[in-house]
Amino acid sequence: MKLFQKLPDASALISDSTRDVAIDAIRTWSLAVVVAGHFIMQIMFWQPDGIPVGSNTLSSAPAWPFVTWVLQVMPLFFLAGGAVNRASWERFTGTYAQWLWKRLQRLLRPTLFLLAGLGIIFTILTFVGNERVLEPLCIGMVGPLWFLAIYVPVISLTGITSRLHRRHGVKVIVVLALATVVFDALHFTVNSNLSIPNVLVAWIIAHQLGYFYADGVNRSLAGAIAVAALIGNVLLTQVFRLYPTSMVGLPSDATSNANPPSVAMLMHLLFLCCGFIFLSERIRAFFSRPRPAKATAQFGVLAMSLYLWHMPVLVLSFWVLHVLGRDLPTRWLGDGIVVPAGPDYWLYMVPWTIVYGFCVYLVLRLVWPLEYIRIGWLDAPAGGKWRPPVWLGPVCIAEGLLAVAGTSFTGFPLAVRTLYGLPISNAAAVTSVVVGLLSARAAARPKLP
Repeated sequence: MKLFQKLPDASALISDSTRDVAIDAIRTWSLAVVVAGHFIMQIMFWQPDGIPVGSNTLSSAPAWPFVTWVLQVMPLFFLAGGAVNRASWERFTGTYAQWLWKRLQRLLRPTLFLLAGLGIIFTILTFVGNERVLEPLCIGMVGPLWFLAIYVPVISLTGITSRLHRRHGVKVIVVLALATVVFDALHFTVNSNLSIPNVLVAWIIAHQLGYFYADGVNRSLAGAIAVAALIGNVLLTQVFRLYPTSMVGLPSDATSNANPPSVAMLMHLLFLCCGFIFLSERIRAFFSRPRPAKATAQFGVLAMSLYLWHMPVLVLSFWVLHVLGRDLPTRWLGDGIVVPAGPDYWLYMVPWTIVYGFCVYLVLRLVWPLEYIRIGWLDAPAGGKWRPPVWLGPVCIAEGLLAVAGTSFTGFPLAVRTLYGLPISNAAAVTSVVVGLLSARAAARPKLP
């Protein structure tokens, strides 16, 4: 494989009449918001002893957390996934295990190369570097894997959730929303760990709203729900102050609306998802025009690579700037809070944006072919007679990715970290992902007559 291959041709996507332009647009441009948001929010201060402290710029001023009401667009990814996954499953003619394997390998193929690349880098750095320096850097690199860790089980439940949707419709949303409220209440009244189920339950709601979008739900009703949810979030966060303003976790907040999702996050996802449904016709009309359609399609074929690699590029760029003595001007306030050191920081961001964009472009040119490269053990037909249950693969994959994201990969491959009070080996986490993929492949093996 030669370096810097020509970028993939997106013309086939533009001419594909089965694709929903609105879904493609919202998924693609939400990714652009994620990348831009991470770039704006990520900030790092290097202490005199050379130890970096990573933080979030949005902790620097009271008004900044409101920006997350725009930047926190992950609910839209789950909605788009719901619309696409349901349509894909209903068109599929094979078994559910075969359909699931097709979906999983599309997501996990580029993820394997990310894990392999970072595993090599972190192994070298573990043996030659200072772990106190490495840990803040590693956290940012693998953080985006949390989305895949949740999305994999959500995808895996498509068969069940779509069946429930056909039979019970909006009742499913109501039950899941009530469950979110109950688990969140237990978080504050009994034990914070009791809200962990919301990590799955809340995002299933957004995925389920994708089914309603695909059904062509009344857009005026969706708009009314979006407004009501926005008002509800204002009441929860600003009037009664039951939850922090930010829809992402900030060092300055006592609790996080995102991990696990709170009732405030439930309001936010209802606002975004129903708002999209309300505006979907206008979005479709705009992105059906030639130039927006071409940009969306071209951006979309690189989406997975961009999502996986934009944070490693950003974090490593901070390290390179430090080595070159060109750190961004920042101040450390203590308690994990780092803020820009005056207006010079934002002036510095102008050339820094250009440099970072160019670095991301170079990395994409290198890694995007990995999304399509054949992997022998992954692409070869599964041998033997063992047929694991369909759920085993997704469980192993989700567990492994969550462990990697939660333990930051620091000290790979030897270190053992703690996640939710449980000891986790990073090497075992990666092994779990591989075993999960092999299990999903074996489950998809055609049945003998």
